[in-house]
Amino acid sequence: MSDLFGYLAANETFTNETLTNETYTNETAIDNSTATTPAAENQEVTSAALGITVTIYGTLMIIGWLYFELFRERHRLAYSTRDRSEETRNPLCQKKWSFLHWIRPVQTLSDDEILEYCGLDILMFMRFQRVGIKVALVGVISAIFLLPIYATGGALQPGKRDELEYLTMGNVPAGSPRLYSSVVAAYWMTFTVLYFVWKEYKVFVERKHAYMTKADVQQYSILLEHIPKEFRGEELLKRQLERLFPDQVSHTSLAIKRSKLKELKKKIALQENARRNLEHALVYKSKMGVQPTHKINKKRMFFGGEPVDSIEYYEKELVDLNNQVEEEIQKLMVMQEQNPFAESSDEVEATLTLAEPQDKDDTQRTERAETEYSNSRIKMKKMEYTMNQSGVVAPCYHPSLHFLLHLRLHCQLHKPKR
Repeated sequence: MSDLFGYLAANETFTNETLTNETYTNETAIDNSTATTPAAENQEVTSAALGITVTIYGTLMIIGWLYFELFRERHRLAYSTRDRSEETRNPLCQKKWSFLHWIRPVQTLSDDEILEYCGLDILMFMRFQRVGIKVALVGVISAIFLLPIYATGGALQPGKRDELEYLTMGNVPAGSPRLYSSVVAAYWMTFTVLYFVWKEYKVFVERKHAYMTKADVQQYSILLEHIPKEFRGEELLKRQLERLFPDQVSHTSLAIKRSKLKELKKKIALQENARRNLEHALVYKSKMGVQPTHKINKKRMFFGGEPVDSIEYYEKELVDLNNQVEEEIQKLMVMQEQNPFAESSDEVEATLTLAEPQDKDDTQRTERAETEYSNSRIKMKKMEYTMNQSGVVAPCYHPSLHFLLHLRLHCQLHKPKR
């Protein structure tokens, strides 16, 4: 009997310990189910955090906007650099610099005006910004469609969550048909954006072809680099290119090194100074009624010197400087024609202007361009072989000339009808 009572007592003690452990385990599981880890708390986006973000970035946006308006009005040349000269002035630049006056002109400019006066890069940049605005509007429309569906989902208990969470997909129960709305919105936004991109690509191709086939001089001008020493002269280079492209080269211009322009710039500065002095003397005589004079060849400070008539002196000086400037210009022109860079190892650049094609029929123009392209390739290969056999160091076939053939073919194929 004592053994039986001892066994029952031990079994009861073990049972109590087991129940105690199970109770502790259940309480721990309940506590863990209701607890939130720090990582989850940090990942929650509350309306207060969103408000702080909007406040910070909204303030920065307003400060940057006001700084732009004030800086633009006080430093106009920084935003309209082409107004420094009448030759480069853009007619699209605004004439009024008041607060927010730039918004309406930007919205009313047509694509043709932007392409003509600002170029293709600026046009496509502005069209890209318009696409960004359209995509943002698509997002707003999607939000108007989705937010009511999320807000009425009912998966979250009222009053126990942040108000912002009731407007998210987390408020929609799992397996609810409401989730299909997110799929529909995702596909709608994707295909809408793809349509915008496809439409802009078509516009870009059309504008690119129209811009490249305009009858402007710059569309038929090519920059040649790494010109061989034997052809570093306008006439020499033109004759050489005319062998490759008969009746297609209109003009060649060779760039001059800056070191050779120092003397010309110095004399132009003296010429401008003499002109200002002459104008000042004429105005002085007109206002005061006295013949102006000044001293030349002063020995020290204001002492000594020979008094002369200011008007006659500056007129003579201006005439002499005009002649000197003209002589310097003529020297530079002669240098360009007579291969001035034959002994120079510096890289020389030249600008080549092609003559405009005269064919009117598209089919004939295409066939002629392809034929001339093939003939030019053959001529270049033959000339390269002949020049190499004759011992000329610099071969005629050059990557720049090879590029020139491709560009010439492109110009003839895409030349619009007159």
